[in-house]
Amino acid sequence: MSFNNLEIEVIRWAEARRIIPNAKPHVQLMKTGSELGELFDAEIKGDAEGIIDGVGDVLVTLIIYCALRDINLV
Repeated sequence: MSFNNLEIEVIRWAEARRIIPNAKPHVQLMKTGSELGELFDAEIKGDAEGIIDGVGDVLVTLIIYCALRDINLV
């Protein structure tokens, strides 16, 4: 899957759940920070599955944040 397709799918998912346009950017950014903390924790523990999940969660929250802010993540 290309990044473009991933971005579109994440935005569709967020719209279907009314995250976009109802979420506030600062709240979404706080979620990104929380997910980044979980990724750090997985890295420290050497939890490969947690690392993969964490990277995905950080990416999803960043895509949503950028969509709310009308920022091209790429």
